[in-house]
Amino acid sequence: MVGSKFAWYLPLYRQVQIPVAWWLKSFYKLQLRTIQASARVFCDEKPMPVFDPGRGCTRTCQFWAHAMDDRR
Repeated sequence: MVGSKFAWYLPLYRQVQIPVAWWLKSFYKLQLRTIQASARVFCDEKPMPVFDPGRGCTRTCQFWAHAMDDRR
């Protein structure tokens, strides 16, 4: 953490995002395999305002929803 803060000049909120992404990687891979194994996959995209701490205001991001249909 000290190296990230002073050598790479990363703010603390960015340092937190890095370990969280690492912890969730196996869950993401399991979810991706489950979705890809389905015969039918549906996807929807929705723009949403998200707070950007670096700028102190909101920006528009895309929220993706995936659904599977396992009915015959």
